Amino acid sequence: MKERRYDIDWLRVVAMLAIFFFHCARFFDTEGWHLKNAEQSFVVDTLRIGLIWTWVMELFFLLSGVGAWYALKSRTAGAYLAESVKRLLIPL
Repeated sequence: MKERRYDIDWLRVVAMLAIFFFHCARFFDTEGWHLKNAEQSFVVDTLRIGLIWTWVMELFFLLSGVGAWYALKSRTAGAYLAESVKRLLIPL
């Protein structure tokens, strides 16, 4: 029986929360964006760029690679590709 990796699940939760807070902070940063609050904060901008923007995309790529690695351990490359095509291309 395969054991669930809760550490990877929690990394996914942290990544999703980080990207949520990243986009919520866009209302208050000093860069241009299509919606802005009247009050803007350099501190929010610095925290957003320094803490979230630097690491969140790399974390998503890492989680994607880990998910693919575990998926390929339990099925063949052809089955993995067919499953990905069905899941991603058919809805288009």
